[in-house]
Amino acid sequence: MTKVLTVLVAAEHITEAELDDTFTMTIDITDYCYVNGCSVVGLMVDETVPVRELLKAGGAWHRGHRPLHQLRGTV
Repeated sequence: MTKVLTVLVAAEHITEAELDDTFTMTIDITDYCYVNGCSVVGLMVDETVPVRELLKAGGAWHRGHRPLHQLRGTV
């Protein structure tokens, strides 16, 4: 349920135009996940994905919603 709520909150703060923006995985995010024992979403450092795709897949990732939290700093 937490993943669904994370996607909902992110979606409420993103405009239609911002859905076509991109998100880039950073070393800071992967380091955070490693240090805190989070699962990763399968994205490599510097890999870029559309925000729309990140939201679509966000609820399906097993504890891999960290990039959704990072959207607030990029969108």
